[in-house]
Amino acid sequence: EGGGRFVTFARVLLDMCQQEFESLPDALQSPEVSDADRRDMVDKHKERFLANMRFLGHLFLRNLLSTRIVQVIVEDLLGSVDDNALPEEHMVEGICELLTAIGYTLERSCNLSRRLLHDSAHRLEALQASSAEGGA
Repeated sequence: EGGGRFVTFARVLLDMCQQEFESLPDALQSPEVSDADRRDMVDKHKERFLANMRFLGHLFLRNLLSTRIVQVIVEDLLGSVDDNALPEEHMVEGICELLTAIGYTLERSCNLSRRLLHDSAHRLEALQASSAEGGA
């Protein structure tokens, strides 16, 4: 490419994944359409989001994503423990998909990876507790 820099397939793949991740809406809402069409649209968006999370997990397992990138994704989707806002349901499901795919590897990796897994589990437990309190 221009300037003597080569663009690798891995770089293009990661850039596309980042664009896809950043383009996903925070809330699965659809424009004013019939209930059946709305459900179909929401289901399609949700499945695409979950598939993207699984794909990111596989990229991590193949050492194409660093633990730091995964940490940013988790923090972006779940927020922090100090954050009182509850994330959307599809975001929690996405993190569960991601952690299911990479949890074993995180557990067996460096301290940062184990810390990420621990912090994610702690945040999910906090969300479950706050959800139970709000729903009771």
